[in-house]
Amino acid sequence: MWYRNLHFFLFTYLFCSSILGGSEAVENKLDNVKTIYVVPMKDRLEHFLTNEIVKWGQFEVTLNPREADALLSDTTDVNVKELLSDQAKIRRTTARTRGTAFLIDMKTEKVLWSAAKKPSGSFLGGGDKSARELAQEIVGQLKKDVGKKK
Repeated sequence: MWYRNLHFFLFTYLFCSSILGGSEAVENKLDNVKTIYVVPMKDRLEHFLTNEIVKWGQFEVTLNPREADALLSDTTDVNVKELLSDQAKIRRTTARTRGTAFLIDMKTEKVLWSAAKKPSGSFLGGGDKSARELAQEIVGQLKKDVGKKK
């Protein structure tokens, strides 16, 4: 009987430590991000995301990808090397989804943080959310996730 309690205790301990340890690693990665480049996106979402990030004040936003620690995009299909080249042609992403966001490290090209928000409201609420509403929800999630470490 005591071994069942021991198994339960060990399982609970390992489960909880893996959850807490995993979120700590993400928070540590976000500590290194000071400046973000927001990639041009469909429906001009980048304008609203930039506005929300600047209003928040936690990160600086740059218009030059070479000055950024990370980039924010609605897709992981971003050519970071091309963005950093001298002859870079900045194009809008061609993401097929709405409501996704990925914060990608410019040096390692690893995803540091991501969010997926429902791009539409209820039918009675008016249907599709505006780019402004999506930006507010995405940056709101980033605020919550960054705030967890404090």
